[in-house]
Parts: sequence; structure tokens; C-alpha cells
Amino acid sequence: MSDSVARTDSGAVRGVSGVWKGIPFAAPPRGDLRFAAPVRPEPWDGVRDALEFGPAVPQPSPAPGVPTWFDADRGFDWLTVNVWSPDPGRGARLPVMVWLHGGGWRIGWPGMPQYDGATLAGHGVVVVTVAYRLGHEGFRDVPAGAAVGVAPACRSDGRFQSPAARLRPALRGHAPCLD
Repeated sequence: MSDSVARTDSGAVRGVSGVWKGIPFAAPPRGDLRFAAPVRPEPWDGVRDALEFGPAVPQPSPAPGVPTWFDADRGFDWLTVNVWSPDPGRGARLPVMVWLHGGGWRIGWPGMPQYDGATLAGHGVVVVTVAYRLGHEGFRDVPAGAAVGVAPACRSDGRFQSPAARLRPALRGHAPCLD
């Protein structure tokens, strides 16, 4: 396995063999940001490891007796992307698939085994999975008279990270179709 270093808007990230996990696309939604639209993460110096999925957002158990993916000890860095790239070299024009996991807007996490992008990447597709706010964190009712621009946070999460311009820095040199 070889290290793969890519640049993002906020700094460099290190993955393994063309896979980067837990790359923040927004600042952790805590304090005043908890129910607000996402803002860019703080830049970092050096190279940040992108070897593990970011934590799952708070959510209920998917069924009685089944554990939740949420682990309060992992923190608030929920707003992350994960990238699998076949890394074919410069000049290749590859399709890019951005995957928002299902779960009825209340459960799920891109770190679930069924969302692993390795198989598609092995067939020449760059796969990007996105962690976004669920349940109350992302779909709460917005009270009448709330501040201008306040909307359910999940709607902003998707719009903030989804344009190709947000993905280009993380994929530069690894998905030349986005360079």
C-alpha cells in the first residue's frame, strides 16, 4: 500500500492507495454552527491523515436491538467526504460519482460497508461519498421569524459540498477530469 497525498482547499490530506476518508468539507457543526449553514473548515498546516471515516452524526438505532453508527466519543467532525480513485495518471478522463447515502433522512453513514467505493474505483470510476446531518441535526423545523437564511441544515450541507469546484482540490492529480 502506498501513501497518496492530495491537496484540498484547507490543506493536504494523506490517504492510502488512492483512498481518502474523513476529509472535512465544512467546520464541525457545534456551538453557533450546530444548526447553521456549513462554513469552510479551518485550514491546517502539514499533511492531515485521511485514513478513517469521519464520525457518524447523532441518530437513532436503525431497528430494535441494532446498534447505531453514532459514537459520541468521536466528536463533531461530521461533515466529511470520502474519495476512492483508480489513480490512472494525468490526462485520464474518468466519471465521478457522488453518493449521498440513504436512510430516510434519519439514519446512515458513508462508513457503512455497503457504501465502500473500492469496487467502482476498480472499474475506473472516482467515487465520492458524503456525510451530512440527519434527523434533528439536519431536518429540524425552522421556526417562523427565524433569522434570514436559516433553513434545515442538511439542505445547506448538500449544496455547500456538492459542486465540482468543492471536490476538485481533494481530487487534483487523482481525478484529472476535475483538474
